[in-house]
Amino acid sequence: MTSIPARNPFPARGTCELGESFLPHARRQWSRYQPTARLSGVQGALRLADDYIRDFGRDGALGCLYGAHGAGKTHAACRMMASIDAVDRRAVQFYLRFDNDDFVTAYRRLASSLTQDALTDLCLRYLGVLAVEWAEQHGSAAQLEEVHAAIRNEPSMVLELFDAGDADYNAVLEAQAREISIAVGDGAQFQRALSFLLRPEFSHAAYDWLCGRAISPGNALAMGVDPQLDDPQRCRYALQLLAALTTRGGAPFVLVLDQCEKFLLHDGTLLPRNSTLLQNLAETIPLAGGLLLLVCNLAGWDLMPPDLRQRLASAAHRLPLLTPHEAELLLTAYTGAARGLFTDDAVRELLRQSGGNVRRFLQLSWLGYERGFSRAPIGVETIARSVPGSARCPELTELAMLLEARLLAAGLVVERSGNGEEFVSFGLPDSRDPQVLITLSKALYADDHRFAEAGRKDGRAAFTSVLISGYASPPVLTGLSRLAHVVLVADGSPEFSRRLDTLVEQVAAALGRH
Repeated sequence: MTSIPARNPFPARGTCELGESFLPHARRQWSRYQPTARLSGVQGALRLADDYIRDFGRDGALGCLYGAHGAGKTHAACRMMASIDAVDRRAVQFYLRFDNDDFVTAYRRLASSLTQDALTDLCLRYLGVLAVEWAEQHGSAAQLEEVHAAIRNEPSMVLELFDAGDADYNAVLEAQAREISIAVGDGAQFQRALSFLLRPEFSHAAYDWLCGRAISPGNALAMGVDPQLDDPQRCRYALQLLAALTTRGGAPFVLVLDQCEKFLLHDGTLLPRNSTLLQNLAETIPLAGGLLLLVCNLAGWDLMPPDLRQRLASAAHRLPLLTPHEAELLLTAYTGAARGLFTDDAVRELLRQSGGNVRRFLQLSWLGYERGFSRAPIGVETIARSVPGSARCPELTELAMLLEARLLAAGLVVERSGNGEEFVSFGLPDSRDPQVLITLSKALYADDHRFAEAGRKDGRAAFTSVLISGYASPPVLTGLSRLAHVVLVADGSPEFSRRLDTLVEQVAAALGRH
């Protein structure tokens, strides 16, 4: 008997959920204990990180991960952040998951994850770089060496260098003002806030202001700033400022914006102002030398401004359904061996019932282990029994009956053909001279040329469609999309039911029945 892990190795929820508290120590722990398979989305995110670190100091970077819910987007983004930590622990990285279209609230959550000490350190390192640049242009060799040594050992020493006259404080502040005015709008207020951050009596107020919190009228008057950052554009400027402070101080800056679709939509309607804001961030964060990674579902990708999608180009990675090979990689990551825990047929059933979705695949693997832990390998029957009734995808015969019932309910004449074991065809109004041809298939794990031929055997049909029970590997879906007008994977979800209703309407329209 094949041995299996003593404890269930799979996550019950099958998902990676994070908050804005995904700080460096948490990322290191996550990276150490969280299994990761090198799926295409992970590889794309890691390439983006490698390119950014390689070119840091010369270019920023922009990328996007998009795909269906549960495709592994957030996991890939987390793995990217962990890989950057492993290369440079000075990196300042932010993860923000949008819950709605309110950017001001989102910014305040994000900024609060950066401590006052950390923000002060960024400010001092930035001043130190400007002081070194001043010394290079105006100071003596002795001054330059002293400034360099002080900044390397302790960033706060830059203030003592100013007091000692080894660097011109006013000249450095003027250089800072010029750079901030270029990096952000309303630069004067942001520069004043940074200056007051270094003054003990105002440091807490300046920190609160930069984090978007309200400060007292007296502190606002003394600092020469408005009482609060309370509009989306100024919060965007604050993010750009953080990017500039970090990269000018010599450290990588990474911003991950997750669930962008929730930011772009309100009650199902596209918000042009948020679309513009996202596009502005996509331009300014890389310009400041940072890395911006956008994460969204398929609807969010469709809502991205066309110019932004064009700019992303090859840096946009769609996370596809699992292939059989990737399913084995995933099992290996969690169990240490692709084979042994599940039979080959059980793995295929996991793919069919999950539809190739990573999250559902892991959830079903967890359920399968719970039911079959006492014996190995776990077989297909155990997987089939593990699937909740509401989540079970229809078998071929069930799918045929479901489609036939929908077509008849729409008043359409239908004639069935096919062997009933591998595929079933519906010809409308009849199978001998069909105007519409709908072919149903069992799950497809590899390119089945016999099925492809069956799907296109009658070129006289004006409208063709293919329905597949549970799962089709990405190459098969791509190939079938070239052969048929509509390709649907029957996964038992409400979304499939809605798409099936739409298909029936398209069939009626093709037959002239409106």
